[in-house]
Amino acid sequence: MKPPIIDSSASFQFELQYRMEGQKYWNEVSRDEIEVQAIDYYLEDLQPFTKYQFRVRCGRDGETNKKLWSDWSAVTSAMTLEANPVGMLDVWFMEKGLGRIILLWKPLEKHQAQGIIDRYSVSEWDGEEMIKMTNITCCNISLCESTQLVTVTAYNSVGSTEPAQLNLVQDQPPVLNITVHNRKEQVHVCWEAPAKKVLEFVVEWTNMNLPEQPSEWKKMPALNECIALRNGVLQPLIPYKVSVYTRYQNGLGGPVFTIYYAKEGVPLTGPQVSVYNISQTSATLLWAAIPLSLRQGFILYYTLYWLKQAQEDSKQKVLNISSALHNFTLLNLEPATTYEIWMTASTNGGEGIPGPTLKLNTRASRVEIWKQIVLIVVTMAAFFLCIFFGKCCFHQRIKRLSPFLIPQWCRQRIPDPEIIRTLLQQNSITLEHFGMIENDPEIVNVEEMIPETLSQDPLATSNSPVLAKAESSNTKDLLQPSKPIQDTDSSQKTSIHLYNQLHEQPISTKPPERTCFIFDYEKHFIPSEEDIINDEWQLDRKEQWLGQEEYELSKCLE
Repeated sequence: MKPPIIDSSASFQFELQYRMEGQKYWNEVSRDEIEVQAIDYYLEDLQPFTKYQFRVRCGRDGETNKKLWSDWSAVTSAMTLEANPVGMLDVWFMEKGLGRIILLWKPLEKHQAQGIIDRYSVSEWDGEEMIKMTNITCCNISLCESTQLVTVTAYNSVGSTEPAQLNLVQDQPPVLNITVHNRKEQVHVCWEAPAKKVLEFVVEWTNMNLPEQPSEWKKMPALNECIALRNGVLQPLIPYKVSVYTRYQNGLGGPVFTIYYAKEGVPLTGPQVSVYNISQTSATLLWAAIPLSLRQGFILYYTLYWLKQAQEDSKQKVLNISSALHNFTLLNLEPATTYEIWMTASTNGGEGIPGPTLKLNTRASRVEIWKQIVLIVVTMAAFFLCIFFGKCCFHQRIKRLSPFLIPQWCRQRIPDPEIIRTLLQQNSITLEHFGMIENDPEIVNVEEMIPETLSQDPLATSNSPVLAKAESSNTKDLLQPSKPIQDTDSSQKTSIHLYNQLHEQPISTKPPERTCFIFDYEKHFIPSEEDIINDEWQLDRKEQWLGQEEYELSKCLE
């Protein structure tokens, strides 16, 4: 840059300053390197693909007073061109179980990339044979299960890096021991190197609350046996799995790992207690481990609390239990008692929040069981007695009210056919005697007998209908008593009168009438003798339903 010419005969000298964009201090080019009256200057040894800022000023040649120099020009920026990337990628892997391996690598630093890295090339080898080669943008890829060796190369528009190689075969000696501790607000990871010479050590740490998140790692030279992780790399209250690998030319050794908290806190919950076995005076308790994300530190011990429920004077009991145990048997409990049980966990940060409360009921003793059985039996007996006596009283009340509410014929008992049949068989009486079976009429041989009162009467003959009538009376119902026959010797006049009346009629050849056995249940269908006598309609039509002969006989008797 040339200043406005005031005096054409004067000579000017220049000063040039430059810096990377974002830096505070300027770099200055010596005045001896810039010619007098020069209008340009060529800078060397700048970083490729880097933005720089420039400014210049001038003064008379030989002027040493800086106040007589011009002001600095406005700042001008320019970007250097891309160059071939340098160095190698930092490559590592992460196992996901079931033979699945994720290959990881870190992007190159800006000064190493020397341009824009537009792709990565991953080559997988099974021994000496390459399985496949994949181009990917960044910065992880799943490998085949049979992959033993892998190489990764980064590319920009100018060139590529040297291939970074990683042998995945883990058959080499690991480190002997590993320790992790805090020192001056830094986490120090130390180990003991194996006897075999290694290329380098790899320290890896993984957030166990986020197992899907990629691991972080740092490689250390073979001479180092300790690494200091700066404050903030490991977050407080989070469990980390810190592992150390040994890396050899032909494989890996390890890992040897430990769990570590940069800072511990109190657990966010206690164990959830359940009952495995219970008796009258003891109970076996089980509990599962607290989830890792809720521990916030290493569990030193558990604290078991139990208390009788609904008893104000009951004292809370406390017992510390080793963190290695996951079951415990409570002894000296009271039978048939309800207890409330809960647990807490303690770390170096203190005792945590109590877990869920469990209500536990101990079994009753044998005496209590017998008391309950007796109480149940007595209660059931009293209940059935109440039902029985209540039923009897109810039946009696119904029986007392039945004459007023239910007709008499409905209250009569219905005979059992089996009982009737049995009685008939025992008495040699067939159903024909009761008119229940319709058979042909039986022919009766009538033998005439002359009573003593009529033996001297010339009118008495062997064909007397009175004798025939008397003989036929033997066929009446056996179960119903027949009416007493009037004494024939009481009056000769009456006998002669009867004889005269009956002699006029021819002897009936009809079979003896069948008498039906009438049950109590059917009496309401048949009128009684009193009903017949008191019924005027029946008296007027007596001849019709009684028959001509019996009607005339009844007239004679009247």
